[in-house]
Amino acid sequence: MTNRTAADYLGHILRAGRKAVGFCDGMTIEAFRGDRRTQQAVVMSLIVMGEAVV
Repeated sequence: MTNRTAADYLGHILRAGRKAVGFCDGMTIEAFRGDRRTQQAVVMSLIVMGEAVV
């Protein structure tokens, strides 16, 4: 088992959050609503963030 620190988990959260923001960069809300692929990418980033919190 790996001993991870709070900093490790916070790093995962930060990277996933940056990815989520990057996926939407330059998109309007209307474009985001119409782009299922981007929506799924953002959802996966949120899942990663949630798993790092638990």
